[in-house]
Amino acid sequence: MAEARAKLDYVPRAGSPYSRENIRHTQPIRLTEVTPELETLFGNLVYTSLLETDQNVRIHGMNSSEFEAYGQHIEAALEALRRQLAMGDVAPLMSSSQAFLFGRGYVTDLSESDWRRLAYAMTQASLEANEAMAAQQSGGVKPSDGSSPTIKKQKQ
Repeated sequence: MAEARAKLDYVPRAGSPYSRENIRHTQPIRLTEVTPELETLFGNLVYTSLLETDQNVRIHGMNSSEFEAYGQHIEAALEALRRQLAMGDVAPLMSSSQAFLFGRGYVTDLSESDWRRLAYAMTQASLEANEAMAAQQSGGVKPSDGSSPTIKKQKQ
């Protein structure tokens, strides 16, 4: 999944990446349409990021009450994300998708339908990551290839 992260995080550099003052210079990337490849990269990056966060929580360890609270958080997220996908309600993750791209140096000029596609991919990947986290919460093992199962299948 490092490949997906590297592709989304790549921002072309103008000249030296650092000025004399050690300030990073970047050339913004203009994004005017959402391609299936971008949806796949975006969904897989969201999926991987959530699972990495989950892994870090588990590596750090939890006491019994933290474990129960974490499980309740996962269940609440699953319920909300399933409902959002069933209704096509991508609004809760629309601003997150905008912030996500902006933070990686993208200047966007996307249509409403393209923003919805990205937010839908983010919602779907978030649901799948939370399903893997729920399996982990009950002692199961999460997928190890670092990509969202549905998004990977859909976009190939």
